[in-house]
Amino acid sequence: MLNQGFIFVLLLLLVLVAAAASGHPAPIFAPADAPDSLNVERVGEIVLISPLEGEDAHFYPDGTDLYLSGDHALMGDDRGIVHIVDISDPANMHKVAEVRTPGPALDIKIAGDLAVVGVQEFEATFGLLILDISDPANPVELSRFDQESWQGVHNLFLHGDRLYLAHMTNPGLSIVDISDPTAPLVSGFWQHEGDFSNKIHDVFIRDRLAVVSDFSSGLVLLDITDPDAPAMLAALPFAEGIHSAWAAGDYVYCNQEFGGWERRLYVVDIADPRQPQVVHSFGSGPPPQGPILGPHNPWVHNGLLYWAYYEAGLRVFDLLDPVRPMEIGYHTYPGFAWSVQPHDDGLLYVADGAVGIEAFRLNEPAFTIRAVAVDPPVAIRGRHRSVDIEATVAPSPRRPTGHIARVGVRLNDEATGQPLRAAGRTFTGSLPLPPDLPTGRHRLHVELVDDRGSMYPYNLPYILYPERDLEIYAETLAAGWSLERGEAVRFAGRQALILSGNLNATFEARTPFGSIGYTALRFAFRPDAMENFTTKPILGVNMGGRTVRIGLGGGDSLAVDLADKRWQIVEIPLSTLSVADPSFKIDSVRISGYLRGVAYIADLVLVAAAPPIDTAVREGQVNARPAAFHLAQNFPNPFNQSTVIRIDLGTRAEVELAVYNISGQQVATLAQGLYPAGAYTFTWDGRNTPGAELASGVYCYRLRANGREQTRKLILLR
Repeated sequence: MLNQGFIFVLLLLLVLVAAAASGHPAPIFAPADAPDSLNVERVGEIVLISPLEGEDAHFYPDGTDLYLSGDHALMGDDRGIVHIVDISDPANMHKVAEVRTPGPALDIKIAGDLAVVGVQEFEATFGLLILDISDPANPVELSRFDQESWQGVHNLFLHGDRLYLAHMTNPGLSIVDISDPTAPLVSGFWQHEGDFSNKIHDVFIRDRLAVVSDFSSGLVLLDITDPDAPAMLAALPFAEGIHSAWAAGDYVYCNQEFGGWERRLYVVDIADPRQPQVVHSFGSGPPPQGPILGPHNPWVHNGLLYWAYYEAGLRVFDLLDPVRPMEIGYHTYPGFAWSVQPHDDGLLYVADGAVGIEAFRLNEPAFTIRAVAVDPPVAIRGRHRSVDIEATVAPSPRRPTGHIARVGVRLNDEATGQPLRAAGRTFTGSLPLPPDLPTGRHRLHVELVDDRGSMYPYNLPYILYPERDLEIYAETLAAGWSLERGEAVRFAGRQALILSGNLNATFEARTPFGSIGYTALRFAFRPDAMENFTTKPILGVNMGGRTVRIGLGGGDSLAVDLADKRWQIVEIPLSTLSVADPSFKIDSVRISGYLRGVAYIADLVLVAAAPPIDTAVREGQVNARPAAFHLAQNFPNPFNQSTVIRIDLGTRAEVELAVYNISGQQVATLAQGLYPAGAYTFTWDGRNTPGAELASGVYCYRLRANGREQTRKLILLR
């Protein structure tokens, strides 16, 4: 839940400014015109929030958090109201009472007949309101409680007869004894003694473990065996900080909120709470709508992870493999999702900050897709005309009846795809690759549809590599390219581009394409009648707005020797151009600078990466079920933006694939869990488990499965 006071306004303004600076429109907190959904239907709503206009209008909606109790729901309001709503008929919810609070009602927790409301407003000190809701239509105020140092209560967790309070505006975690709810008293306090910020935004408690979200620093695990004197077990830093978290089984699911669709959600292994490890990061696939603020509050129940995603609405993830949540449902209803809670009536209730309370039904598919093997693991344009697919399915543990109507696969945003053939619980088939498919990163969508029309999606990246170098400008200009500026001549037996004076030669691609599969930009340079270069920059090469400068004097591939009148080869690694974003598109190559005299360039080429050994086979030599245990060499290697690692499993195995630095410390986990026999590919972006970029160097990656082990080396170049 957000701080509705001064801190939130500052953060939100930063988000709006950043969105404007990036060229993306700022989020607008207004109902969506065309809601999109998957396996989720809206059952009903109740309007509680009246939109403000004119001088009273806010940057953000007024509705806050939600909590369910029996046939009633309590929802907070930034205007100092707790709405009490009868939800016994979800299609016709109605308000039965409201309670006025001395400031914005930001958080609500309920246990039995007791409801506790956290209140926070900038430059106000009020903290807690405790209610008896045994008769929801006639709530009774039991007490109000505050401490001058609190500056309000932002979030809280009710555990037994203790309240654990997150303040955000002042450091640390306050503990309040409410064994007598009419006379609360402070019974404890905790704060991190190290370099964490202590801006505690959220706390979640299960048994004797408290998971604390530090908004600026990361995740903290506390032992609350003594409820008033928490003992720190571990602190796990995250570069972006952590907003909220939920613990289920041996894992914590956590996130920071601001960051749009790109914001990652993390899976943290807490089997040993003294050594938590990030084992996976994931995200939600954006539906067809504009930018959003990012994810907000999670809730786990019965093997499903529910996430309120602000303007993107309600998102639902399957935790059948708890390390790798798979998104199986969403609904971008008109509104602004602050929190979601599943209820005993089988429905989901969302606190819609712009409207009120929304009720939804998840129509879960009867079957799940457990694994997908592809062969070849990556394709080479012109060599591979199709990709073989093998999908393994299993019944849903929550829906015992139903059958599979169809399983198919499609590429990217194609409306139709290819059906897969059934052989027991395995579905196989082949998907043609269009001959004009551009190189780069694509997506395979494997989709299972059951007899009720519910769909289980399984999406995975798929990379198409070039077969050979791309000669942009050699004897002729490559098809699909144009020379917008610059003069072409014949010089010293080559077709060349003349460079002199203020120069700006631009080669433009008719259709932008991905940089994946290319390792460098190479060209030949020859000085002729040269006096010297002038002041910096001497000579610049730009791709997609990213520039590298060419130096003088020779000695490496990014310099030229003006005294050497022969053709000299310049090869610029794409990593030097900082092409690290997988979505980066090559749309132009621009050569600019200032010369006194004349020089020439020729043979402008994008250098293709060497084809992976595992894909260098003749068409038709495919084997989606390998007979051996094998860890392939990563490709490309060295790499900058991302690299692909393939593993082969001859039998079903418990797998761990991890990356280590030269000191033997584990820095990233790429795979962990039970995998059926098959060939799998994993893409690593050179980041450690918290998401920070690792430094250039040599790393090892190791595969363990069923007592066997293989290790290889890779090189990361920044």
